[in-house]
Amino acid sequence: MSDSCDNGAKSNCCCCGGWQVTELFKAFRIAIHPSKLLPALLTVIVLFMAGFVIDLLGAGKQVLPGEFDTYIKSTSLEQFERQLQQDQDGLGGQLASVLDEYTELDFVDAAKLVEDEANRWSAARQAIRDVQQDADLTQRALDEVSALEPQGVFQTTLRLKLKAFGDIAEAFINPKTLTDPELLIEPIERVIAIPGWLWQAHPWFLAVWLVVFMAIWGLLGGTISRATMMEASCGERISFGQAAAFASSRWWSYVFAPVLPLALIALGWAFLAVCGFIFFNVPLLDIIGALLFFIALILGFGLALLLVFWLFGVHLMYPALSAEGSDAF
Repeated sequence: MSDSCDNGAKSNCCCCGGWQVTELFKAFRIAIHPSKLLPALLTVIVLFMAGFVIDLLGAGKQVLPGEFDTYIKSTSLEQFERQLQQDQDGLGGQLASVLDEYTELDFVDAAKLVEDEANRWSAARQAIRDVQQDADLTQRALDEVSALEPQGVFQTTLRLKLKAFGDIAEAFINPKTLTDPELLIEPIERVIAIPGWLWQAHPWFLAVWLVVFMAIWGLLGGTISRATMMEASCGERISFGQAAAFASSRWWSYVFAPVLPLALIALGWAFLAVCGFIFFNVPLLDIIGALLFFIALILGFGLALLLVFWLFGVHLMYPALSAEGSDAF
C-alpha cells in the first residue's frame, strides 16, 4: 500500500501512523461527498442507458404480459414453458379481439391483419387510428394494445423490482403487516424469484447484461473505490480524472477479480460432472469410481468452501485492488 500515498500525505496515512478506530466515523462524511456521489450517479445513469440499449437491440426474446406471474405460479419448468407457449400463441387472438371491439374490422379480418408477428402491433395501432372516434376511446384502445405487447426484459425487470420494493416499503409501515405477514413476505419472494426467472426464461439477456454490468462497474466502480480509499486511508481527495485513470489502468483486474473464483468453481463442477458421468456409466470404471469417490467428496467440499469464501470476501476485492494496485489473481 506504500504506493497509494504520496509524500505529502504520508503523515496522515493510516498505514504509516497506525490505524485509529475513530477514523471509521469518517465513513459517512466520505460517502456523501460529491466526489463519490456524482460518479455513483453517473454509474446508475450509464447502467440504465445500457439496459435500455440492450432492450432496443433485442438481446433475447421479449417478455410476454403476465409472464413473471406465470413463472411464480408454475410448479415446474415444463409447466412454465408450456403456459408461456400458450400465451404466445394466444396473443394474436387477444389482439384481434381488441380490434374487433374498437374498429370496424370483424374478428376474422382483424386476425388476418395481425398474422404477421413482426408488424402486428404497428398494424393494430394504425387500424385503431384510422377509425373516426373520440380521443378517449382511441386512447383506451391503444392502451389495451400496449398492455398486450411484449416488453423489453430490462424495462420489465426494472418495473417488477420497483413495484416489489414499493410493496416492501409499504408493508413495513402498514399496521396490517403485524397480523398478515404475507404482505411483506410476498414482495420479498418476488424479488428473490427475479434472477431465477431471468435465468430460465431470458438467459441471453442475463448473460449480456452481466457482461455489460461488469465492464461498466469495473471502470466506474473502481473509480469510486480508488477515490474513497485515498481519502479514507491518506486523507487525500483526488480528482475524478486521477481515480478514473487508476481504475482504467487496472480495468481487467476490477472486472475479473470477482469472476475468477466463480470461474474456478464452475471448472471444478464441470470436471466433477464429467468424471461422474464417465466413472459411473461405463462398465468396470464404475468400480474405480466408487473407490475414488472420496476424492470427489474432497473436491466438492473445497468448491463449496471457495464459494463461501467468495460470498463473504467479494466485497473486499475492490478495496484491495484500489489500495494495493494488485492484479485480479
